[in-house]
Amino acid sequence: MIFFVMSFNFPSCCVQKKVDSPFLSIVKLNEAEQCKNYKIAQKYIDVKSVYSSVGSEQPEVDWKAKIDFFYNLSKDKRFSNHFGYDNFDIYQIKRRNSAKVIFESKNKNESLIKLVYVLEKRNGIWVVVLIDSVTQKNF
Repeated sequence: MIFFVMSFNFPSCCVQKKVDSPFLSIVKLNEAEQCKNYKIAQKYIDVKSVYSSVGSEQPEVDWKAKIDFFYNLSKDKRFSNHFGYDNFDIYQIKRRNSAKVIFESKNKNESLIKLVYVLEKRNGIWVVVLIDSVTQKNF
C-alpha cells in the first residue's frame, strides 16, 4: 500500500521537459517517410537542399518517388523500410543552431559504413539540410 501511495507522488517531484534533439528529428523524419506522411516529413527535411545537393533537378518529385519506392518495396515480405537503429553506433554533434548526427555501422562488412545527417534549427525545429553516406566503394 505504501508503494501505491508513493507512486502517485512521484510525478509531482519530477520536471517534465519536451524532448528536442537533432536525433529525434531524424527519427520523426524516418517514421513519417516510412508511413508516406509527406506533410509531417516536410517539417523535418529541407527537400530542396537535400536533393539539390545530389544533383536533383526536381527535388520534391525525386523525394516523393524515393519514399514511394521504399514504401512499395516494403510490401514484399523480404524487404523492410524500417530503419535499423540498433545496427549503428549513433553520434550527435550539436552547436547552437546546427548539428550533425552520424550513424556508423557496427558491422564493418556492410556496404554502408556511415550515414551523416546535417541539421539546422529553424523556428525551434531541427531540420535535415544534407544527407551524406560513406560506402565501401567510396571509402
